[in-house]
Amino acid sequence: MRTRSGKQVGAPAGVDDKPASASSSKISSTSSTNYIGYIYMLLLAVQYGFQPFLTSTFTPPSTNKIMIVFGQELAKAMYSIPVLFLGGKLGGFFDRRRLMENLYCAALPAGIYSVQNWCTQIAALALDGVTFTCLNQTKLVSTALCVYLLLGKKQSVIQMVALVMLVAAALLLQYGSMASASTSNTPTDGTTWGTGVAAILGASALSGVAAALCQRCVQRMGATELTFSMSLVSMVMLAGSLWFEGRASSVPTALAGGEIGVVVPIITNAAGGVLVGQVTHYMGGVSKGFSVVGGLIVSGVVQSFTEHTMLPPTIFVALAMVCAATAMHSSYPYQPKLKAN
Repeated sequence: MRTRSGKQVGAPAGVDDKPASASSSKISSTSSTNYIGYIYMLLLAVQYGFQPFLTSTFTPPSTNKIMIVFGQELAKAMYSIPVLFLGGKLGGFFDRRRLMENLYCAALPAGIYSVQNWCTQIAALALDGVTFTCLNQTKLVSTALCVYLLLGKKQSVIQMVALVMLVAAALLLQYGSMASASTSNTPTDGTTWGTGVAAILGASALSGVAAALCQRCVQRMGATELTFSMSLVSMVMLAGSLWFEGRASSVPTALAGGEIGVVVPIITNAAGGVLVGQVTHYMGGVSKGFSVVGGLIVSGVVQSFTEHTMLPPTIFVALAMVCAATAMHSSYPYQPKLKAN
């Protein structure tokens, strides 16, 4: 309300429509970012669900696993180069000082992921399928804990309930296949059961630490820069491993002489690595777990289709749980308490 003199009555001095407009713009931007993040999460779930079938179909058993991983890291680097170029960041990335900072930031999570994979292999040899699957799901909780400890990002009570629902959905999805399989697994390398439990719990903890470090690096350098940096570091590590085994000279021959179909799972797995970076950038490291469990649902659907069997009821129950957990986790973030004056 304004008087004849033009002064506004009923509003504090200096208050106009600009703050409301800025707030509306901020909400719109956040909503748009969330939509993009959800798209990346869906794509990651699809990739995760199809990857086991692509790998088993196109990868010969005799293929050297280190060389496959090397090819995946090379493919991720090739994905990243045009994105950096189009964004005008490729030249700046190779600036000597910035390059060293990026590689230094990426080296720790890349090394942790390597140790995590090694621990997972030990656990897979030492544990039965049920024990391995159950304990492997603890990485969802460890990621949330490490994000809090390293980044100070807390989870609300409802978000914690959503994480518990997500773990329950993952166990429900794999219960049928694990129950039909043999529950005994004789270690092939003499590893004891206790060592296997320690290895899988250690792998889950390392997964959480690496996810939190990646989230911090993404905030510092961007998702594509982090993917490119980690690929470069990983390729150096893998090349060193091949050199130590005396196979470095056989890499070009193996890649050139192998079956062309092996390129398919290499490319799709590399695409999954790129999507992980984007999910971490837009939604945070914890949200990757939702895509992983969603991928288990996709795997169940694909398996039923390829084997011409009916979808088990657990698929529908788990799908409802994942959808509900995703909505709960994204809609009820932690809200810090306002201090009273």
